[in-house]
Amino acid sequence: MSSPSKAKRKLRDGVNDVASLWNSVVDSHKTGLSQPKQSNLGIAGRLLGVLPHLVAFAFTAYIVWIARPGSSLFSWHPTLMCLSFLVFMLEAILLFSPISSVISGIDYFTKRQWHWILQACSVVSALTGFAVITTNKYMADKQHYTSWHGLLGLIVCGAVNISVCGGISVMYPAVVFNMPVMILRRLHAIFGAIVFLGGMVTIWLGLCSTWFTNNVHHDAILAACFACPLLVMLHITVQVGQKIFRRRAR
Repeated sequence: MSSPSKAKRKLRDGVNDVASLWNSVVDSHKTGLSQPKQSNLGIAGRLLGVLPHLVAFAFTAYIVWIARPGSSLFSWHPTLMCLSFLVFMLEAILLFSPISSVISGIDYFTKRQWHWILQACSVVSALTGFAVITTNKYMADKQHYTSWHGLLGLIVCGAVNISVCGGISVMYPAVVFNMPVMILRRLHAIFGAIVFLGGMVTIWLGLCSTWFTNNVHHDAILAACFACPLLVMLHITVQVGQKIFRRRAR
C-alpha cells in the first residue's frame, strides 16, 4: 500500500526539482543580463535558450537536404512537416519562453500577434504536407494510415485544428461563455504543448521509416537525428510545465 504513495512522492519531488532548476537558470540568466559579471548559471541560461533553436534548425536543414524538395511529390512531405513543427510552431511557442524568446523585450500582445502569425504558417505547412502524402499514397495505390507514423500524424493534424480554435477563443474570449481568460490561456497552452509533443513523436517515428534509413548511412548521424526531437520535446515540456506549476503555486 505504501509503494504507490512513495512513487507519487518521488515523482512530485522530481518535478519540483526540475522546476527549481529551471527557475534558477532563468533567474541567473536575467541577472546575467543586468550585471557586467555573469555567473556560470547565466552562461548556462543563454546556452539553454539558444539550444532548441540550433537543434531544430540543424535537424530541419538536414531533412530538407536529404529530401531534396521538388525531386518528387513525396519530397515535400518531410520538408513541409519539419518546417511546420520544428520551425514555425516551435518558434511560436518559444516566443513566450523567458530564456529562448527571440523578442524577449516585447510586450505580451506583440508576442501574441507574432505567435498566431507563426502558427498560421505552421497550420498551412502541416495541412499541405498532409495533403501531399495523402495524394502520394493515392497515386501509388498504397493503403493509408497503416503505420503508427501515419496514424499518429492523422490525429495530430486533426488536433492542430482544435488547438487553433483554442487560440481563437483566447484572442476573442467573448466567444466562449462563462470561462475566465486565464483558464482559457492555460488550457490552450497545455493542449498546444500536447499537440506539439505529438508532432515531435510523429516526426521521431518517421525517422524509423524505410525512406529515412535508406538515406542515412552513418550511425552517428542517425543517433543525432533521433536525439534532436527528444531534446526539443524536453525543452518545451519543461517550459510549459514550469509556467503551469508556477501559476498553481501563486
